[in-house]
Amino acid sequence: MGKPVFLSNGDDAQPDAARHLEPGPHRPKALFDLASDVLNARRRRITIFGEDACLLGEPAWDILLDLYVHPATKPVSISSACIASGVPGTTALRWIDHLRRRGLVRRFADPTDKRRNFVALAPRGQLLVEEWLHARIAIAQTKGVTPQPAQPMDEVEWLRFYRSLNEMQMGVVRSFLHLLGSQSVK
Repeated sequence: MGKPVFLSNGDDAQPDAARHLEPGPHRPKALFDLASDVLNARRRRITIFGEDACLLGEPAWDILLDLYVHPATKPVSISSACIASGVPGTTALRWIDHLRRRGLVRRFADPTDKRRNFVALAPRGQLLVEEWLHARIAIAQTKGVTPQPAQPMDEVEWLRFYRSLNEMQMGVVRSFLHLLGSQSVK
């Protein structure tokens, strides 16, 4: 299996492609920047792990992040969202359908070409992504994440840094799952 190819919203496959986008009117800059950073870090992880990256996939999350950092004024084609997921097209379409049924994204036809469809974050999807981003910021502020060493020091210092990042990320994932669970019972 080859490396997944990530193209974000028509940009080239550079890891920092999302950074060149600007936040939309309903996306606060701090949250937009964090979502872009998370998305870029996930794409770098794919590059680093290569063929083993298939073990790390979360296509639904990649789709949600990609839609969040995409300008709200420019619709995202279904094919672009599929590419952003990093999985085969049929798998991505199933994930888009799951997200749609859960009220996280909306799918709509191109008004000028009915053969083409677009996907966008639904209000609930935007709300949950932003709640997750706020939770990640709060955890980072309260946990006191060990700052990254300015230059490579000893192995213990690097391991301490990566452990604190991993603990923070796991806390954020648990928060997001809790938020998603509490939203689905309403």
